[in-house]
Amino acid sequence: MDWQRLLHGVADVAQGAAYGMVVGQWSQLDDNTAFNQIFQYVQSRSVAEVDAMDQTLLGMCVNTFDPTQRRRLTTFYATFKVAETLHFQQFRGFP
Repeated sequence: MDWQRLLHGVADVAQGAAYGMVVGQWSQLDDNTAFNQIFQYVQSRSVAEVDAMDQTLLGMCVNTFDPTQRRRLTTFYATFKVAETLHFQQFRGFP
């Protein structure tokens, strides 16, 4: 058994869960507060953390089947990409 590979997999799951918790917190807020939190998040995180959240948030949009939740997550993702573009002064694409 490749223990190092297994440990990396466990770390990836834990990291994804942490990003999912942040998105869950945004979901509990009204839209304006959530949008402000998203902008603050992008401004205060490293490139690697922004990239990981980008991937997690996009995955949540794709894998959510409730139309109301999906619409809100998509709005969060669009806000995230705008915040990212403003922060890095260029559009960085999609994961």
